[in-house]
Amino acid sequence: LVLPENVKTVYPKAFLNCIKLCSITLPKEVKNIGVCAFGGCSSLVKIQISEGQYYSVIDGVLIDKINKRALRVENDVNKQKVNIVNGVSILCKKAFDRSPVKCIGLPTTMECIEENAFYLTNNLEKFEVDAKNVNYRAVDGVLHNKAVSVLIKYPQGKKDIGYYLEDTVEEIGMQAFSCAVNIQTITFASSLKKIGDRAFEYCTNIENVMLPGNVEIIGDRAFQNCEKMRSVMLSRNIQEIGDCAFLNCVSLETISIPRNVNKIGNLAFAHCNKLKTITVQDNVSFVGDGAFIGCDGVEVMIKNNPYMETYCHSRGIKFTKI
Repeated sequence: LVLPENVKTVYPKAFLNCIKLCSITLPKEVKNIGVCAFGGCSSLVKIQISEGQYYSVIDGVLIDKINKRALRVENDVNKQKVNIVNGVSILCKKAFDRSPVKCIGLPTTMECIEENAFYLTNNLEKFEVDAKNVNYRAVDGVLHNKAVSVLIKYPQGKKDIGYYLEDTVEEIGMQAFSCAVNIQTITFASSLKKIGDRAFEYCTNIENVMLPGNVEIIGDRAFQNCEKMRSVMLSRNIQEIGDCAFLNCVSLETISIPRNVNKIGNLAFAHCNKLKTITVQDNVSFVGDGAFIGCDGVEVMIKNNPYMETYCHSRGIKFTKI
């Protein structure tokens, strides 16, 4: 596709899911290209634009020169490594959407990585970060913040079947391990406090999870569709289990909710169809809609919690007071 020279604006999502679009030529003086303009364009192997005032393509990356943003990377199967050029400070949402790249290099100037920047990068094996960057660091190919207190992104295509979190990690970021299908075991650091939304969704080969004692929050959809996960040991300090946190964990058989938990989110254990027993203690004061829907054979063991008894009774869920 060659856009006419009089086109000045390409709106966000303008070419959304044009899966057969292979090449696009942009006008030299285009002034505005929206974020995710080429979202879902999985076959887009060539982006062309003459060097202009506002945009350029450098090493297969569409760059917003005014705002110092990397908007979109070409999905070229022949290019195994993409280096974002020095001077770019923002990596935009879905910049690497469905990219086949194996290695991503981030420059000294990178300051902000937007949500879903590495969406479905299923072949990605490692990150490399310039040592002078003050915001990010790669440890064994895994992307962290500079202080290594937040794990930002585990490469989806990394071949290792086991992973040990760094001792300094306090938070696992949103979608950090999403679709990391090779990983089977994770050893968590005792310093970990928060597991972000969708952090381990679709990690289909994880079988057992043992969370350390300092974890306080399990985000929304954190472990959804971990279909081989048979057991979870939750932290004694967890206060909240997010919406859909264990949705469709179809191999999960039993779970005990620690005493400090006061909220179980909507659909938190929905369609865990092998779930047999769940133990709930006295501090739970809110259980969301459909928390146990699709768990037809489950029995809830309740310790000194009238609210939980009423919840189960009103929904026809089998329960026993202990």
